[in-house]
Amino acid sequence: MRSRHLAVAVVTVLGLLASAAGTALAQSPAKRADAFNDQGKTLMFKDPPDFPGAADKFRQAIVLSPQGKYYYNLCIALSKQGDLGNALMSCQAVGPNGASPELKDKADQLAAQIKEQLKKQGVSEADVNAAANQTPPDNTNPNNTNPDNTNPDNTNPNNTNPDNTNPNNTNPNNATPPVGANPNLARFHGAPPPSLFATAPPSHDYTYTFGGALLAGGGSIGSEGAYGGGVGGIRLVGDLLFAAPQKIGAEGYFDYMNVAKADMTNNIGAMNMFDIGVGLYKHFCSGRMCFTPLGGAHIVGYVPANSPSGSSDYASLGLRLQGSIGYAFGSRYEHFVTLAFGGDFDAKPVGTYDVDPSDPLIGLDRGAAIFMVSLGYQYRFNTPFGQSPFFQLE
Repeated sequence: MRSRHLAVAVVTVLGLLASAAGTALAQSPAKRADAFNDQGKTLMFKDPPDFPGAADKFRQAIVLSPQGKYYYNLCIALSKQGDLGNALMSCQAVGPNGASPELKDKADQLAAQIKEQLKKQGVSEADVNAAANQTPPDNTNPNNTNPDNTNPDNTNPNNTNPDNTNPNNTNPNNATPPVGANPNLARFHGAPPPSLFATAPPSHDYTYTFGGALLAGGGSIGSEGAYGGGVGGIRLVGDLLFAAPQKIGAEGYFDYMNVAKADMTNNIGAMNMFDIGVGLYKHFCSGRMCFTPLGGAHIVGYVPANSPSGSSDYASLGLRLQGSIGYAFGSRYEHFVTLAFGGDFDAKPVGTYDVDPSDPLIGLDRGAAIFMVSLGYQYRFNTPFGQSPFFQLE
């Protein structure tokens, strides 16, 4: 009986191992492709970069798993070594191989730069397209270069290529051209396009951002007891990183906040507040995380819900002090999630109004001190105004 149980256990274990091995084998091409892709990116980020070696790694990834991101990385590697024809072909292969709309757009931008660079070298787009559509050699003596067609049976004696007629050395030793290489396009060489390719791993480099946040907080607002202490609202923000090496930028912000009604019985009710301002900030980053202090100034608008006059809007000035913790993700850290803590210190309304803001029915004989927490998201754009876009490996 024991031997029977042992045999069943052995068979079960062997079956599980076989199943696990089958799963591992089924996943291995994709995993190996990712490994080759990572190796290629490492070579791109070397000092100095090894663009030819990186291109070979990306080609090996494509053989195992022809994905758009591998063609895109190959396009960058080829363009950086001046192989513009083959780079263009690789960029054009991004979209048909399962690329996201964003990745396809980046590939199209890079392809446009390559075409522009070819035009500067006197190559027309028609010539490039014609070369791309030509049939590559079929592993025989290319372009009928064996003189007078005298070689019987279309063979090449001694496996030689007379007169070194193999054009541009594009198909040496009867070898099949590597993935992403076209011997007809290989003659289109030149200076790389002036793209702003980041020759370092992803970092917190961007040009500008747009995003928003949810706000919650409380504090002292207006006359004592006139309004409740709770505040909730939304914020729209836009950042401009004008000193990228120092990670210093400017932020424009717009806040809409609703101030709760006081618990005590009165006729004032709730109130809305609006902030429109600008601030300066600096990132202190490590890995994907950043701590960002900010100081800003804004115009604040007070809009009480109840007013004895048709003129119920009041304006003033305020200051903002804030600190935030952010986490970046994405291939170039383009997505940025933030958790911020800060305070607004707003003066009482300034100017002349139909109803004095200190009127008991308005309750704004003093300003506001509001402490808020916000949860936000920003998308980082990396296209400098009036310049070429950055290109980050995938």
